[in-house]
Amino acid sequence: MSNTKVIKLTDAAGGQDFTAVEAGVAVTMDHEPFFPRREAMAIVTGTFVGTIKIQGSDDNSTWSDLVDVSEPEFVQVTLQKYMRANCTAYTSGTIKARIAS
Repeated sequence: MSNTKVIKLTDAAGGQDFTAVEAGVAVTMDHEPFFPRREAMAIVTGTFVGTIKIQGSDDNSTWSDLVDVSEPEFVQVTLQKYMRANCTAYTSGTIKARIAS
């Protein structure tokens, strides 16, 4: 069995996947195995035309882009205290963003 843990990074509309340009809800990285400065995988899936940024913040106010994704992809990121997905361009489809560790 796998010990992989996954956190869903959702849109601002209450837990859905992204279907429009909008910033997602911030998720606090404060429990095992999701702690700041640890490496994790950003997983972006779906059939879509658009761009999503995986962003991190230490204060939940100032956000830094960790990676831009415009197709389904697995990308290694360094966790910040707060993490979110930010859909910055959207044409069609559904974008799903997760953090796995």
